[in-house]
Amino acid sequence: MKCLFLLTCLWPMVIGGLVTKTNKLTFDGRIIGGNETTITKYGYQISIQADYNHVCGGAILSEHWILTAAHCVFRGGEYQVRSGSTWKDFSGELHDVVETIVHPNYDKAAETDCDVAVLRVAQPIILDGSSRRKIQLTEIGQDMPAGSLATVTGWGLINQQGDAPQKLHVVQIPVVDRETCVQIYKNINETISDNMFCAGVPEGGKDSCMGDSGGPLVDEKEILHGIVSWGIGCGRPGFPGIYTRVDSEEIRNFIKISTGI
Repeated sequence: MKCLFLLTCLWPMVIGGLVTKTNKLTFDGRIIGGNETTITKYGYQISIQADYNHVCGGAILSEHWILTAAHCVFRGGEYQVRSGSTWKDFSGELHDVVETIVHPNYDKAAETDCDVAVLRVAQPIILDGSSRRKIQLTEIGQDMPAGSLATVTGWGLINQQGDAPQKLHVVQIPVVDRETCVQIYKNINETISDNMFCAGVPEGGKDSCMGDSGGPLVDEKEILHGIVSWGIGCGRPGFPGIYTRVDSEEIRNFIKISTGI
């Protein structure tokens, strides 16, 4: 309880109306304050591409299935998945997406709640246990404790000036306790549903950013707990990032029913 209380006290409360919805960066995630890494360390990470251009991240569930955010793909179109590459624009292998399943309760107006989708690729991803490996999912009710460190990877912007890296980046951020998360966003008239959770540091400077959306948030055992979803800016003080909560019954059951995983 003491750790949770201290974490709550560290987060500054935000005055209502300080940030409006027009300032909310809800799409395409981000890695702010992280470091370059290689795909052999995070082989479950893939790049989702539209017309062979990176748009979002995702995670390998199996040889045929990819997990990502609904807001990355709900508009339709032709998508590809690049697997096994540290670089977003070359190397590795490209796989055509032949089926896209978006959560039926995804809020297309707000583009936040039930922000999850699965993609099926035509050509199987050859899993090698290194640069291409499937991720293990958490189960219902098995969330990450507040204060525990989570790892987020992606090719998103590395600052709010719009600089995008070619190489994969990684950042570690703590999970924020739910009461604090809900209150921070309530102060600016945003709702944190049971299908969401927060992660980030109070002082800002570490976060996901545009281009990371749909990517995985994992624990120290590489179990996937979150999907990069939305936030207020990138790495802004007082605003932790929002992630789709995979251990929620609504989200986990959707994945299992859609993919069998």
